[in-house]
Amino acid sequence: MYKRIAVFTILLLLVFSFIYSNDILSKSEREYIDNKGVIVFVGDTNYPPFYFVNKNNDIDGMTVELLRWIATELKLNIEFIHTPLAEGREAVQSGEADILCDFFYSINRDSTFDFTIPICDVPAYIYVKTDRTDIKDINDLSGKIVSMQRGDYAYKFLQIKGIDFKILFTEDFSKAINLLINGESDAVIGDEQVVMYYVYSHNLYEKIKKIGDKLYDGKSSLASKEGESVLVDIISKGIILAQKTGTLDKIAEKWMGKTYEHNYNVFRKYLFISLIILCVILIIFLTTWYTNLILKKNIKIRTKELEIQTTYFKGLFESSPEAIVILDNMDRIIDINNAFKEMFGYKLKEIRNQFINNFIVPEDFKEEASNLSLESLNGNILRKESVRKKKDGTLVDVIIIAAPIKLRKKQIGVYGMYIDISQRKQLEDKLRDEKDKLKNILKSIADGILVIDESKHIVIANRTAEVITGYSSEEIIGKNIFKILKFMDKEIENKLKDIINCIITKNAFSDIPNNIRISDKDGIEHILDINIAPTYNINSEIIGVNVILRDITEKYSLEQELDKVERLNTIGLLAGGIAHDFNNFLTVIMGNISIVTMHLIKGDKLYNYLKLAEKAAINAKHVANQLITFAEGGAPVKKVVNLDYIFEEVKKMALAGSNVKLVYSSPKDLCKVKVDKEQIMETMNSIF
Repeated sequence: MYKRIAVFTILLLLVFSFIYSNDILSKSEREYIDNKGVIVFVGDTNYPPFYFVNKNNDIDGMTVELLRWIATELKLNIEFIHTPLAEGREAVQSGEADILCDFFYSINRDSTFDFTIPICDVPAYIYVKTDRTDIKDINDLSGKIVSMQRGDYAYKFLQIKGIDFKILFTEDFSKAINLLINGESDAVIGDEQVVMYYVYSHNLYEKIKKIGDKLYDGKSSLASKEGESVLVDIISKGIILAQKTGTLDKIAEKWMGKTYEHNYNVFRKYLFISLIILCVILIIFLTTWYTNLILKKNIKIRTKELEIQTTYFKGLFESSPEAIVILDNMDRIIDINNAFKEMFGYKLKEIRNQFINNFIVPEDFKEEASNLSLESLNGNILRKESVRKKKDGTLVDVIIIAAPIKLRKKQIGVYGMYIDISQRKQLEDKLRDEKDKLKNILKSIADGILVIDESKHIVIANRTAEVITGYSSEEIIGKNIFKILKFMDKEIENKLKDIINCIITKNAFSDIPNNIRISDKDGIEHILDINIAPTYNINSEIIGVNVILRDITEKYSLEQELDKVERLNTIGLLAGGIAHDFNNFLTVIMGNISIVTMHLIKGDKLYNYLKLAEKAAINAKHVANQLITFAEGGAPVKKVVNLDYIFEEVKKMALAGSNVKLVYSSPKDLCKVKVDKEQIMETMNSIF
C-alpha cells in the first residue's frame, strides 16, 4: 500500500517537474528572443515601490524584481534604464527602449502602445495638506492648482470630468508632493502606493491627508510601441506564469506588505477567561451551525430565485428588439443578443473578448467612440446619437445608450444598447423635403396666405402676403393678424374677427364680404377677396385658421372701366337710333325745299335762302351720319379738300339773313388737306 503511494508520489513529482520545466514560449517566440538579444526596460526614476533608483544607485522595485524572475524563467537577456515618465514614453516610441514599465492602460493610449496584461491595480486619490478643509472631493478642485507627474493619466481624467483646474507638472510624484507641502499647489492627484511610500519614508504623514473617494483604478501594465505584439505576448506569458506559481503575490507582499491580526495565547494567562471563551465559542459554533442550516435553506431558495431571475433576464436579453452588448471593464465584448447579431452581422465567437470599437466603429468616429468608452467605463450613464458600422461595411444611424454594471457598488462592466434610427432619419429627411416643397409651393402661389394660431398670431406668411401687406416675413411672424391687415371699414374688421372666433371655437362658418379694402404698411389701398378655412392637426382638431388674400385691385379697376365702356356703348346705340330718326326728318325737309325751289326763279332772294337751308339740312344729315358712324363703330370718311372752300360754305350758312360781314384772309399757297369734310364743317360752324 505504502509502496504504491510512494510510486504515485514520485510519478506526480515527475509530471509537475515536466510541466514547469517545459518552455512556455512557442518556437517563433523563442526565435524572436534569440534574434532580439537584449530587451531594454525603461521605468520612472522615482516611482517607488514599483520602479526607482535606490540609495546604492541601483534600479530596484517590485516591477524590477518581477521582471528579473521572468527573465530567469524564460531565459531572457534584459537591461534596465531609468528616466522621467514622459521621457520614458518617448524612448519606447523612438526605439531607444523596448518596454515601458508601470504604464496605465487606457483606450486612448491603446492606439499608440501595445499593452501586456495588468500586473496590479493602482488606485488614485486626491491628497491635500492636513489643515485644508475646503477640498472634500473632485468637484472642489475647480479653480485650484493641482500638481502631478508629467504624463500621468490623472490629467486626462480631470479633463474628461470637466474640472476647470490649473496644472503644475513635475518629473515625479515626490516633487509634486513637495509643491503641495510648500503651499505652491492646492492638491496632488497621485497613485496610492507611490504617494504613501514617499510620505512614510520621509515622515510626512502628519502633513498630508487623503480625501474623498477613489478616483479610478489604474491598470498598471508593461507597454511597447504599437506593432510589437510578439514581445508583449512573451512578457504577458511571464506575468501569467508568475501569477500561477504565486510568485507575483510573494513579490507584491514583499514590497507592499501584508496586515496580520495579533494572536495571543490567552489560555495560558487566564484559565477562567479561557473557559468562558470556550463556552462562547461553543455557543457560536452551535449558532453558526444552525445559522448555516438556515442559510443553506435560504441559499437554496435564493439560488432558485436567482435561476428564475437569470432566466427572465436571459429571455429579455435575447428577445429584446434592440441590439444589446455586455462589456467588461476593459471595453471587451462578453456577450451579445440576437438583435445585435442581426444589426451588425457578427456572431459571438467572432468578437468575444475583443475590443468593441475595433469592429463596429467607422474610422471617422474613432475618437468619439474612444471618449464614450472612457466615460462609460468611469461609471457614467450615456445617451448619444451616432453612426456605427456593420460587418459588411454599411453604416447605420443609431442611438447609443450605455450604463454601468455594478456588483456591490463596484463596476464590473458596461451594458450597451444600440437602437437603429435609420428609418427615423429617412423620415426626418423626407419630412424636411416635404417642408421645403411646401415652402416652395407657398412662395409660388399667387394668393397671399397667412396661417394663424388659436390666439390669432401669424405663424406662416408667404411672399405674396408680404407684397400685399407691405411687411417683411420677419415683421409679420408672431404678430396679431389684425395688426398687419389694416381694414378701412371697422365694421368689416369686427365681422371678420367674429368669423375667425366662430371657426376656432365652434367650427362654424358664415359668409365673408367681398371687395374688402385695406391699406398696406405704406398707406396704399388694396381691394381684396378674403377666404378663411380652419387648420387641423393629425387628430382632426382645429389648431388655427388659414386666411387667403386675393388682391383684386387691378381687376376691380378693369371692371369699373368695362362698366364705363358698356355705358358708352349704350349711349352710342341710343344716339344711332336718334340719328336715324333725325335723318328721316331731314329727308322730308330737304324734299320739300327742293319742291319749293323748283317753283322759284334763281337769284330770287327767297330762292337763295332756301338753298342755304337746303345746304344746312345736308350738313345736318352729315352730322346725323356721323352719329350713326359713332354708334356703329365706323371710321370717319376722309377726302382731300380745300379749306377755303369749306370756310366759304360755312360762312354763308352761318351769316345768312344777318347784317354781319365776315372778313378773313388765307395764304395763297394754302395746302389741301385730307379730312372728313362734314366733321371739319361742324367744327367751324361751332366757332361761328
